[in-house]
Amino acid sequence: MHRYSVAERRAGRCGMSTWTTEERRELRPIVDAIVNDLEPLAGKRILVLCSASGDVAFRIGELVGGGEVIGLELADDMFEASVEALAVRPEVPVRFERALMDRIPFPDESFDGVVSEFIVYPTSQATDIGQPEMARVLRPGGVMTITDVIVPAEPPPDVRADLSAADLDYLCVATSGAFGRWMREAGLTDVEVLDLSDVVRPVWERRLSDPSVASAAHHLLGPGPWSLGHGLRYVRVRGRKPS
Repeated sequence: MHRYSVAERRAGRCGMSTWTTEERRELRPIVDAIVNDLEPLAGKRILVLCSASGDVAFRIGELVGGGEVIGLELADDMFEASVEALAVRPEVPVRFERALMDRIPFPDESFDGVVSEFIVYPTSQATDIGQPEMARVLRPGGVMTITDVIVPAEPPPDVRADLSAADLDYLCVATSGAFGRWMREAGLTDVEVLDLSDVVRPVWERRLSDPSVASAAHHLLGPGPWSLGHGLRYVRVRGRKPS
């Protein structure tokens, strides 16, 4: 995971890695949208920052033709899982490398696209890499596309505990406006911040029907300040580096 603003972001461990296979199937449109942001992909070189267990990197790798996808991951367990997955799919033009905490270990203008997907396949360990560093390795005309889970302020401890009980441990303290500003400050143009909360809502409605997580349901599905789509949002942010 990367940090867009060390001062404005606080991150916990990523409980969203507990999406079931069926839930991830329902959330597939989010990954589809990322792929659409990057197309056409044939022959391109794409970086997947915080590549988790490699699922997004493999999805893109199936489409790059003579190109290449590189996944960077900080968490040992997820890095090892991605390497193991690659061993049974050697035909896909993907490779995985260890991430560094505060920089991307590649020269300027190395990639046609940079991806950080943090809704469907989040990692479990954060880096401090922000949009300026991501933009540095992006080639002119290249696309940066990011997904994240945002709240406008740090929730009170009791709300945090209720959300954690439903496996929602990771939150980015940010607003949609801040995300757009960070992208533009990194030199990107054609910036869009898109709300994906309606895509995720049906999954949460089923998950939160369990009485054991009634308090989380009250926060996320009720009218309060932490409700899904109002206080808490799932967003996709994209921008392009000028040619």
